[in-house]
Amino acid sequence: MPLNRRNFLGAAALGAGSLMLGSAQAAPAPALPKFTPPTAKKPMALCFNENPLGLTPAARDAAIAALPDANRYPFVAAERLRKACADFMGGKPENVMLSHGSAESIRASIEAHIRPGVCLICPELTYSDGADTARKNNVKVVTVPMGAKWSVDLEAMKKTVAGINGPVIVYFVNPNNPTSTIVDSKALHNWIRSRPADVFFVIDEAYAEYVRDPSFVSCKTLVDEGLENLCVLKTFSKIFAMAGMRLGFTYAVLDRYVLTGECPDEAVRARIDRLHALNLHKLRLMPSFEPAEDARLA
Repeated sequence: MPLNRRNFLGAAALGAGSLMLGSAQAAPAPALPKFTPPTAKKPMALCFNENPLGLTPAARDAAIAALPDANRYPFVAAERLRKACADFMGGKPENVMLSHGSAESIRASIEAHIRPGVCLICPELTYSDGADTARKNNVKVVTVPMGAKWSVDLEAMKKTVAGINGPVIVYFVNPNNPTSTIVDSKALHNWIRSRPADVFFVIDEAYAEYVRDPSFVSCKTLVDEGLENLCVLKTFSKIFAMAGMRLGFTYAVLDRYVLTGECPDEAVRARIDRLHALNLHKLRLMPSFEPAEDARLA
């Protein structure tokens, strides 16, 4: 299934829509405000790559309708959302770990793979949470200079990884943030398929739904092939305009540490367990979707 907003909203209608456990019907949400030119006192916020369009009208209505049940734990609803995410990815619910945005998935994925001597390799310019997480855990970080036109230099990264004596975590965003370049899918997939020894790939696809280049292929296809040396991170914060709701997920083969909690480090395993628990309360506000109602999805 192509990974785009329209297809996901259709898949999520069954799973996310069921999060509205109450029967309360909300009044129609107000229309989006008209564009107001920025001023010095009210500048246009661009630094976080937020979606300025906001939630779809149906999504806002569903969020409002869900508020009366915010005092209830959405345990069953969480599983429905996992199912919707799995349907979107073309996988199974056990391939999905819900998270507090994709930022928490970044931290859990990296921390679950920390071992003595591990090193994190990332491009010089990419989202900083990967390197920040590593440094906070006293993990050595090696940055690789950017390639032509601010691209992620895969060949330079491969050489850097090959020169590391010990386990390696590779992290970067594709399409990349902040340079908006796309890594050559064939080259990246071939590298991951080659299964370099003691290397785990954390591929952050927060912006993949914006891609219109037909050569781009999500790394989720490698998870579907059964490769266990990677995880793919997704977020609701960008094209789905839910940054304030803090929802995302990790997509990986079932028996990876980040999904099962079978981590040799008890402290990290406890953190992953807390990750599962802390995010359940967020799911109550997860809206239902009706893509046909929103012309912006065309």
